[in-house]
Amino acid sequence: MARRSITNSINTPSNQMEDHEHQNPHALTFPFTAGSEPIQGFFLNKPIGDGGFGTVWSAKGPGGIPVAMKFIWLGSPKSSIELNGLKHCRNIRHPHLLSLLGIWVVDGWMVIVSELAETDLNSLWQKAKANGLTGLDPASLQPWFRDAAEGLDYLQTLDLVMTHGDVKPGNLLILGGRCKLGDLGSFRPTPGMDLFRTPGVTRYFMAPEAENGANHPNSDQYSLALSYSILRGVPPLELEIKNDPVRLGSHFSEAGLSKPEIRALCKALRQNPNERHGSCLAMVHSFF
Repeated sequence: MARRSITNSINTPSNQMEDHEHQNPHALTFPFTAGSEPIQGFFLNKPIGDGGFGTVWSAKGPGGIPVAMKFIWLGSPKSSIELNGLKHCRNIRHPHLLSLLGIWVVDGWMVIVSELAETDLNSLWQKAKANGLTGLDPASLQPWFRDAAEGLDYLQTLDLVMTHGDVKPGNLLILGGRCKLGDLGSFRPTPGMDLFRTPGVTRYFMAPEAENGANHPNSDQYSLALSYSILRGVPPLELEIKNDPVRLGSHFSEAGLSKPEIRALCKALRQNPNERHGSCLAMVHSFF
């Protein structure tokens, strides 16, 4: 099986993508199975996710180190988005951003190897609901959301200011008891590309300005606030409620949120991004 580094092609992926787009459609069938060694020294365990940007497997790396391996077909439109995001985040390091371990191309598939999280907040929320709870309690969410907020705020301090672009419960990963932001391939400069037309981005959590093609430094804050409300057990917000501050506050109150939580969320979810909190961490501090 052909294996090669993506070190050069990550900067000029278009020719590769055109080559793969004209291959047989059957090539889109995922070619690997449990136990496969798609990259020398890395053995697949089981699939753990199949989102808009690719298929993710747990695996064992050299020495038996657990890793996550994400596979994206280079002939798909979303591969160019992922490649662009990876170009921007390859050299970004922060305790609350998932660490990349390597990027390869294998037979037309881009393979991204990263740390393997133990779980994510969406999975913990689903378990809570299965046990009869409506959501997760604030005490457990507080340290995780502080971690996530620090990671997002860090992106705003870079020379090239970045936006995560796809903040949602499934991308808030838990590793060693701390929260790390995953799906680094969704990163883009702020202001950046039209997120509404980006494959794989979850529309429900998008800020209104991002849907209109003008993401803002506070767009991730909006998405983080919606993630918090969902994890606390607040029913999904209809568009007309999102756009009405009075109804929004009533909706949160009926869901049993505290007054500090309601005030913080209502500010973070304002339609004008300039009227939101000064940072994601300022929003989280306002919750408690």
